[in-house]
Amino acid sequence: MKISSRIRREIGIDFNTHLHRHLAAKIVLAERPGSYEVVRRLLGHSSTSSKLNAYVGFEAGTSTKLYADILAKARTS
Repeated sequence: MKISSRIRREIGIDFNTHLHRHLAAKIVLAERPGSYEVVRRLLGHSSTSSKLNAYVGFEAGTSTKLYADILAKARTS
């Protein structure tokens, strides 16, 4: 059974390959903000192009938390 069919059966949503790629990019960027080269390689893009601009912002929350953590650490030093 294809994964898209299983997801549709189990949770009732259409989750195609395109969405799977977006999810992969979101997972990587949430864990490692700014890692566009990693995403490029993971998704098989030939260059860091405007295609990756679609993923800008996926890591915004993580980036903000990272910055807050850096400031908190600086205050205690």
